Amino acid sequence: KGDKIYIYGAAALPFLMAEDSTFQPGIAGDKIEEKDIKQAGEIMELGRRRGVEIVLPRQFVVAQSLPVDADHLVQTKTVDVIPAGEQYFDIGPKDVERFEKDVDENNFSLIVSNGPAGAFEYEQFRKGTQGIYQKIADVTRTEENPDGAITVFGGGDTIYAAEVTQVVNKISYASSGGGAFLWLLQGKALPGVEVLRNAAGKYSYLLDPSIPDIMAKVIKKVSDYAAQKALGQPFGPEALTPMRVLLPRNQQSVSLIQSAI
Repeated sequence: KGDKIYIYGAAALPFLMAEDSTFQPGIAGDKIEEKDIKQAGEIMELGRRRGVEIVLPRQFVVAQSLPVDADHLVQTKTVDVIPAGEQYFDIGPKDVERFEKDVDENNFSLIVSNGPAGAFEYEQFRKGTQGIYQKIADVTRTEENPDGAITVFGGGDTIYAAEVTQVVNKISYASSGGGAFLWLLQGKALPGVEVLRNAAGKYSYLLDPSIPDIMAKVIKKVSDYAAQKALGQPFGPEALTPMRVLLPRNQQSVSLIQSAI
């Protein structure tokens, strides 16, 4: 459960429209469907019921389009209302200041980021992401700042933004997983990870706290074999019998040890 959820970038537009039916999203409005607005409203209501504050941008850096390339600039302006014919590409300084103030006042112990605050790939629209990410880096727990926050970044764009803003080496943990990162945070099983876990099931006895004594005996038996083999002494398959008795519910474990021997 989070204390506050900050939603920036294009993802914020349906929430702003759900919050205020008169809100105009500019050009991007053509891409927002009614179901998106409805879902955003439901999420905001859920947040209210659970006491989680959802923070939305209140200032926008807009332009009619993105630059053609890095060598060209477009005319931008910072506004509180997105004009018709304009598109929102970054949060404004008021939003960065709000975030910085919240972090200072709340002393968060964990900060998770999944996505930049705007079109950071273009320097004209990087200030929001730079400000947010720099503040996160500043409060990250380190040896010099043991009371800082654990900071976790997830997603390819997020990590790229962290590299561009030069904070990727200043945060606690960075994952290139995007959707999978969020899925895992929800406590849901990842299919790929489950496959690996199932494949590693033969090692599960190592993790089962209910059989430490059994494992001690198994490990000793394998160690005895290794020692005797090194000395050239016979150590036949009968030595595996106790292991079959000890681990009757996990024949894979026995097979693993047999194959190792």
